[in-house]
Amino acid sequence: MKNKVAIRSSLFSSKLSSLVFLLGRKYRSRFLPEDFDAEIYLALYPDVASANVDAAEHYISRGIREGRTYTLEGLPNDFDIKSYLELHSDVRAAKLDAVEHYLSYGIKEGRAYKRDHYPVDIKVRKSSTPNSEKFTAKVHTEDHSRTPASIRGHTKPSGSLSEVRTIEGVSKKTRITALLNSRFELATPLRTFAVENSAGVARITMVTDSIARSSLLGGVGTALIFCTMLANRMGASLRIATRTEPPTAGDIESFLALCRVHIDNGVQFSFAPIKGELYELDVFENDLFVTTSWWSTAATLNAVTPTSIFYLLQEDERMFYPFGDDRHRCDAIMSNREIQFIVNTELLFNHLIDTGLDSIGTHGVWFEPAFPKWIYHKRSDGKDSKRKLFFYARPDNPRNLFYLGIEVIDQAIQSGALDLANWDVYLIGKNIPALEFTNGYQPIYSEGLTWQDYAALIGTIDLGLSLMSTPHPSYPPLDLVASGALVVTNRFLNKQDLSNYSPNVICADLDLHSLTAALSSAIALTDDQTDDNPVGIDHSLNTDWHKSFDSIINDLLTSGQWT
Repeated sequence: MKNKVAIRSSLFSSKLSSLVFLLGRKYRSRFLPEDFDAEIYLALYPDVASANVDAAEHYISRGIREGRTYTLEGLPNDFDIKSYLELHSDVRAAKLDAVEHYLSYGIKEGRAYKRDHYPVDIKVRKSSTPNSEKFTAKVHTEDHSRTPASIRGHTKPSGSLSEVRTIEGVSKKTRITALLNSRFELATPLRTFAVENSAGVARITMVTDSIARSSLLGGVGTALIFCTMLANRMGASLRIATRTEPPTAGDIESFLALCRVHIDNGVQFSFAPIKGELYELDVFENDLFVTTSWWSTAATLNAVTPTSIFYLLQEDERMFYPFGDDRHRCDAIMSNREIQFIVNTELLFNHLIDTGLDSIGTHGVWFEPAFPKWIYHKRSDGKDSKRKLFFYARPDNPRNLFYLGIEVIDQAIQSGALDLANWDVYLIGKNIPALEFTNGYQPIYSEGLTWQDYAALIGTIDLGLSLMSTPHPSYPPLDLVASGALVVTNRFLNKQDLSNYSPNVICADLDLHSLTAALSSAIALTDDQTDDNPVGIDHSLNTDWHKSFDSIINDLLTSGQWT
């Protein structure tokens, strides 16, 4: 890249830990907490233990900066890991360790740790340890005579409280705002403060959950490309604010280099944790914000001017939920008439309008994503090997129909359509369970791939099965056809025929029989191909991200709005 990615950090702990690390072993003990226990620290962090590094050195050089805990003090005897993860979807989605998160953040945030536990008000007591805090939970009560001695003397806080549970005569209460923030954690408002833009340079802030390597495949990567191109055209700086885990510069740099997109004015990274109290984002009067989900949009709406927000919408996110509170809040954001919408594919754009979202029609535009030829193309793995069947496997995402997909593959094996003497099955995704198909066949697993590794693999694939209960094509089928493979996918609502993208995309009705028949036919087509008669790359996909976004950006710069 022409310009190196720049990281700015104002965290005192980061500077302190780096300084102590440089001073050497002799001085580190002065900064180590007296109650530091190396065995507990290594037990809490398997990544540190497996790296075979000194626990104390790791805590001083990195642990303080990363917010890691070093003690089990404060963990209730009845702490329930399963319940904690079920109660807090952000922790579960980020694949964080429940015990570690509760001790580091949950206590301070007043999070429930099991289903019959209700958060109490938390008071923070600073400790002498650099950048660390010890937390004391205080249960507020009106009747001191009935309060255990261990919590006597605490007064009832002011503010609107709601009675939630009475146990053994002690009245435990929680604030309504705290209850709502705990329930809808991902939408917790950003903490911001206004500053004067003395330099007069425009700025784009992208607000998203994570920019970790695994997050860049698909929607977040698309948002990053859009933000970079918008910033470059405006001569603006780019800031990326993540909410569920700290940002990493290296992943961004390598991703943009692969896409041949460069950042003219560098990028600033900020970590704005969902319930963090030790951060604030500075905001200029004319800042623009690009959000990547309804919850990041809600969090931003509560902190900045609505007309400064551009919501990059890549799913009908209402479909993530059954009818209820979550869906209601999602629908309210998607119906907002003050923000602007940028929708991934015309198919999704039309569906959203057809299902009652007039806001999309009046305040939105659509684009078609790009599949650059230097990334997506046919490749050889250098082996005279069996053919490869790709299955997009994400069991934690119900819309990806993981269980139906593996059933379809197993049916094809049982019928003889999928001859395992000539085919290997590749499961590409995340958190895939160990499987055994008919006749004891075990598939090949690929998880946590980089963009480069993902592109290299799909270039060797002959046939893909990619299911998605969404009204848009989704990325994997288009990735595959751009790389020269046949693909079987499902019909859903207005997604009935994808031949406008490529004749190599085969759509089938969403049932076991239809999908198995379509897969069997595609296997036969693939088996019949020869060097003289290959399936070949046949598509009308856009191959240039500038073609995707230039007209949209032009509209923004010339009119300041999409309409």
